[in-house]
Amino acid sequence: MDIILEIIVGRFITRFLGQNVRYFILKIFNRNIKYEDLSNSKQIYTEGLSQDFYNFIIGLLIFIPISILIAYIFYILKLLWPPDNYVSSK
Repeated sequence: MDIILEIIVGRFITRFLGQNVRYFILKIFNRNIKYEDLSNSKQIYTEGLSQDFYNFIIGLLIFIPISILIAYIFYILKLLWPPDNYVSSK
């Protein structure tokens, strides 16, 4: 279970969502930025916080609305809830 949580939080949110969103937003304002500058591979620290921390915060801010949107779509399409004519076995 810890491995799955590490993959979701550590890899997907931080490295995929956070780093890609930061890269595209910063690329709009600074054409000289490289994708590698936003990773923690060089161990560059900015004011005591690593790049992974910033990637995590941005990734979390993107992951939460995406999760809510997916749950809303499932709610609209009624994919996860029992049908209206569902009878309990009580």
